[in-house]
Amino acid sequence: MRYFVLVYDRGLAEILQQYEYAEGQRERALDDARRLQLERVFDHDVEVVVLGGKSFDDLKKTHSRYFKNAEEIISAA
Repeated sequence: MRYFVLVYDRGLAEILQQYEYAEGQRERALDDARRLQLERVFDHDVEVVVLGGKSFDDLKKTHSRYFKNAEEIISAA
C-alpha cells in the first residue's frame, strides 16, 4: 500500500499540496502530515489527510470529494 498526504482547502475545493510515499513509509507520511497540520493550525478551511491505497487513481475513486472541483461538489448536493 502506498500513502498519500493531501493538503485540501475546503473553501476552494482544491488540493493545495500532495505528497506520495512508498509502501513501508507510513510513519514518515504520518509525521509529515502532523508537521503540515501544525503549519496550518489556524487555517480552519484547510484539512490535512493521510490516505492509503494501491495508487493515486484508486484514491480518486475511494475519496472522490478531494478530487472534485467546486461546481461538481455543488451539483452533487
